[in-house]
Amino acid sequence: MAVALIGVMVPSVFADDPYVSGNVVKSDNYPPWDRYIDVNGLRILGAPGIGGSAGVSNEFMEKVARTVQLILDPNAPDIDSAVQIAAVNGMGKNYSREEGFPQGLDSNQYGLTLQRTFGDSDDQKIFYTVIQSIDENHIGTPSFADNPRWRDMVFQYYFITNDKDSVNHQINEVLEHLLHTFTHYAFPIAYPVELNIQTPKGALWEAMQEAIHNGVFGISSYKEMDDGSNDYYALLMQEYTWWLILAEWDYVNKYYPNQSLTPEWANNSRTPKGIAENNPLGHALYQNYISKIIAKPDSNTLDEMYAVEGTSGYIATHNGYEDVTPVDGTAENFKSVVKEEINSKPSEFEMTEIEKILDKIESSSGPIWLKDIFIWYEQQQISEDQLIKVIEYLIDEKILNMN
Repeated sequence: MAVALIGVMVPSVFADDPYVSGNVVKSDNYPPWDRYIDVNGLRILGAPGIGGSAGVSNEFMEKVARTVQLILDPNAPDIDSAVQIAAVNGMGKNYSREEGFPQGLDSNQYGLTLQRTFGDSDDQKIFYTVIQSIDENHIGTPSFADNPRWRDMVFQYYFITNDKDSVNHQINEVLEHLLHTFTHYAFPIAYPVELNIQTPKGALWEAMQEAIHNGVFGISSYKEMDDGSNDYYALLMQEYTWWLILAEWDYVNKYYPNQSLTPEWANNSRTPKGIAENNPLGHALYQNYISKIIAKPDSNTLDEMYAVEGTSGYIATHNGYEDVTPVDGTAENFKSVVKEEINSKPSEFEMTEIEKILDKIESSSGPIWLKDIFIWYEQQQISEDQLIKVIEYLIDEKILNMN
C-alpha cells in the first residue's frame, strides 16, 4: 500500500529495487563516448581513445561503478533506507518527465544522471583539445541536450608503478567527481530544503557560509567565476560539500598526506573533530542528512581496487536501466491527498493527540516531506481527518517512529 501526498513523493512509490548493477554496454547514444554502465542511479559513460588519448578501459568503468556501490551501500551504518532509496531513484529518474517533478526540482532536468569518464594524462591537455573539437563541431550535442543531467568528468590516469601518490590521486579523482554528481542529483531528492544546491538558501548554504566566515573553506580560487549567479553559488556549495564529506570520512589525511590544502580547506578541519569544532553547522549537516544517504567507502578496498593491477570486484546483475520499470512521477500523479485504501481505514487517533505527533514530525531528521505534512495542515490543504489517516499510515509503515 502506498500513499501519495500533495507535491511530494513517499519513497514507497518509487521503483521497489533501484539498486541496479549493469553490464558495460556499447552505445552510440552519447558520442564521442561509446560505452556505458548503469549503477544505482548513474549511467557511467566511457570514452574511447580519441585525439591521441588512451581510451577508458572497461575495468576502470567497473571500478567507478563499484565505488558507487560502496558509497550507496544500503546496509552501511547510519543509512536511512527510505532516504537513500529516494536519492537513488532521483538520480536514476525512474519516473517520467512530463508536467515537472515533485519536491520543487527543475522540470528541465530529466533523464538518467550521467557520469562521464575520460582517459588522459595528468595534465589533461588532450582532453581539453578533444572537448574544444566537440564544442566546435557540435558532436554529440543533440544527445546531451536531450539529457542535461551531468556535471563534470572522472579521469582515468595511466601510471606504471604503484606509488602512493599516484594511487591516492586516482582515488581522489573518482571520489570527488562522484560526490559532485551526488550533490546535484541525489542529495536534493532526499532533502530538497536542507541540501538544496540550486539557490543560495537552506542548511547547506548556511553551513558553507559558517565555514567561509570561520576560515575553514576558502573561495579565493573561485573569484574569477563570481558572476553572482545561482550557478556560481552552486559551484561553491559543490566544492564545499566535497571537502566536508572527505573530512567527515577522516580521509583528508589519508588521501592528502603531508599536503596542506589551504587556502581552500583549513588544516584545522581535516578530521570530524576539527569540523565539529570549527564548522559545527557543517558537522550537523553531515550527521543529520548526508550520512543518511551515503556511506564511507572502505579505504582498503579503494587502495586495492585502484592499484595498477587492481581489479574492481564488480558483479553485474542487470543489463542496465532497461530492466527497471519507470514509475510515474509527474506532478499530476500527486494531486490526490491520500489513496482510496487510506481513506477507507478507520481512525485510531483523536485530534487531541495530534499536537504531539506534529511536534515529532517537526523534529524528525527524516525526509523533508514528513515536515511538509505539518505545513499542509496549517495551510488547510488537508483536513483533520486526512491528516490523522496519513499519520496512521506513516506509523504503521514505520516511516514515523513515535517511540
